[in-house]
Amino acid sequence: MSKILNAEKMRKDLVGKVRNIRIYNGTAENNLKTTTSNIAYEETTKVVSERWLNSAGREELVRERKALTDKMQNAQEENASVGFSKTEIAQLATMTTIDLVRQADEYPDYAAVLMDEKFDENMTEEVNLLNHMPYIGKEEEVKGTGDTVPLMEPALPQKVIVDLKILGFGDKTQLRQLIFNPFHKTERIIESSARILADHKNKDLFGDIFGIVYDDAHSQSADTTGATFDLRMYNTLHAAIRKAGRLLNKPLGKANAEYNHEIYLLVNPLDLFDIQPIANGALQSVGGIQQLAPTLPLDGIISYGSGLNHGFKWGNEVLSYPGVPLGKAYIYVKVNTFGAYRLIKRHETMDIGNGDVLALTSEHRAWHRIRGTFTDWVKPITEGGKAFGAVIEITLPEFDA
Repeated sequence: MSKILNAEKMRKDLVGKVRNIRIYNGTAENNLKTTTSNIAYEETTKVVSERWLNSAGREELVRERKALTDKMQNAQEENASVGFSKTEIAQLATMTTIDLVRQADEYPDYAAVLMDEKFDENMTEEVNLLNHMPYIGKEEEVKGTGDTVPLMEPALPQKVIVDLKILGFGDKTQLRQLIFNPFHKTERIIESSARILADHKNKDLFGDIFGIVYDDAHSQSADTTGATFDLRMYNTLHAAIRKAGRLLNKPLGKANAEYNHEIYLLVNPLDLFDIQPIANGALQSVGGIQQLAPTLPLDGIISYGSGLNHGFKWGNEVLSYPGVPLGKAYIYVKVNTFGAYRLIKRHETMDIGNGDVLALTSEHRAWHRIRGTFTDWVKPITEGGKAFGAVIEITLPEFDA
C-alpha cells in the first residue's frame, strides 16, 4: 500500500532523530566564502515528540529563552556602555533557531524526500558535485601477495559545478529585536519564519517542476478507454508510471527503471480522494472488471496544492509557491545517485558577526541558510529524439457527471 507523505506521517518519522543546531562566528557572507567552520555555539537536541508546539520541550525552551532575554535586558539597563556578552548572544540565537527549526517541522519538507541531500559545512562557494557522489568500482579475485586491486573511480566523468546561495528569512528588523521585542511579537516572528522556511525548502525542488512546460515525451494524457471513471484513473496512472520509468537518466543514458529507484506520485489535495484508493488497489475487490488492476508500484503519494504563503501579497509582490494544479498529477522517479541534489553548507542559523554591539548585526534578517541545488537531471529534456529526465506530468480523467 502506498503511504501518504503528509505532515502527520513525516512528523512521526522525525521522532528519535537528533538535531545539531550551530551558530557560527562571522556574517553569512563570510561563511559562504570560508572553507573552515568557526562555531560560536552549538546545541544538540533530540526529537522526542511528534508535535513541538505546546510540548513540554518547547515550554522549557521558552522559559529558558525568556530568562536569558530578561537577564540581557537588565544588564543593558544597568550599564548601557558594556554591551552584550557574545556568548549570551550566541546562546539566544541557538535557542530561537531550535524553536524555528522545530516549528518548521510542523510542515513537511518534501524536497528532503525527493532530493539527495549532502551536508558539508566546509564546502566552497562553488561546489563540484563530483566530490559529493559515491565512487564506482568493482571487486576482483586477488592472490593477496602484493598484487594490485581494482581502484575506484569518480561516478561522473566531468565536473558539475553547483553555486551555493545565501537565503535569508525572518523579520525585517535586526537580531537585537529578539531581545527587546514584546514576547508575543518574538513568538509571531518565529512562527512566521517557520512558514517561510517551509515554503522555500519545498521550492528548492518544486520551483523546477511545477509551472513549466512539458512536451509530449514527458506528458501523459487522460485515458479514455476505461468503462468507468475509476478504471480510466487507474489506466492513466499506470501508463504514466511506465512512461516515467522509461525516461532516460542523463548521466547514465539508460532508463530510470533499470537502476535502483523510488517512484512518487504528486497530487493536488482535492484529487487525493479519487486517486488514493485506486493507487492502493481498491479495484481488485470490485467484481466484473475485465482487466488486472493491482496496487500501483508507488513508494509514496505526496499531496501538495501550494506553499503556505502562496498568493499572499508582500509589499507590491504577490508571492508564488505553486503546487500540483487541480486535475493534474506528476510521477517523480528518484534515481539513486543521479537525481536531484541539495548541497547544504549551513543549516538554518543566525548572523552574530562583528558590528555595533547594540544592533548585534548590520544584516536586516533574523536567520539564513546556505545551500545550492542541482535539478538538471530530473527536468524534462528532449534531445535527438530521446526523452531525458525523471518527471511525467499527468492530465487526470474527468469525473463522470
